[in-house]
Amino acid sequence: MSRASIDPSASIGPEAILGDSCIIEGATYIHSHAKIMGHVRICCHTVIYGNAVINEGCFIGSHCVIGHPPRSILKADKPTDKPTILGSRCVIRSGSVVYSDVTLGDEVELGHNVLIREGCRVGSKTLIGTGSVIDGYSEIGREVRMQTGVYVSAFSTVGDGVFLGPYSKLLNDKYMARKPYELKGPNVKNGASIGGGAILMPRITVGEGAVIGAGSLVLEDVPPRTIYVGVPAKKLSNVPDDWR
Repeated sequence: MSRASIDPSASIGPEAILGDSCIIEGATYIHSHAKIMGHVRICCHTVIYGNAVINEGCFIGSHCVIGHPPRSILKADKPTDKPTILGSRCVIRSGSVVYSDVTLGDEVELGHNVLIREGCRVGSKTLIGTGSVIDGYSEIGREVRMQTGVYVSAFSTVGDGVFLGPYSKLLNDKYMARKPYELKGPNVKNGASIGGGAILMPRITVGEGAVIGAGSLVLEDVPPRTIYVGVPAKKLSNVPDDWR
């Protein structure tokens, strides 16, 4: 722990690894199995659970939790063996919670009060807006732009370069717990754009480069490079050739 700046009120496990030039602010807790690489700043009242790996240059704001145990681990009262891995130069803003068995790529950026549940993977340079929730075992690609208040249900897939507008929702339970049903969220292919407040129903596929208008309710698969709008969403046109 040499050359790291550690507030006296921080609690750091005896076997924790801290890299050079780390800054650990007051009332922070770091578990003994955690690995904090160089030039990381962890702000006050943040908790780093288990065998989390925080790679070089990350910023973690105040009152965050990294590596939160899932329900099964809490009930069993045992430590998790599945690490949370933050890539280099990630930004985790205050109030965010990232569960165990989550991997964030390099330069991922979270707004305030973001929740990412266990088993999720997030690609590099993705931005996740304030108040967004990504439920368990979802796959989020590279360079995704997820605006404020987005909800991604468990077992969803979001491809590279996707835009998810504010308060858009990806759902996974067709029958709302009224009958047995294998949960499966939407599959949003590379480069698609989902407008603010749109709702994507379970198991649908939004094709590569497709556009969903704001406030639309999508009940069926959307072909690539098409524009769908309305409730229920219907085809308006093809995506113009001069659009990305």
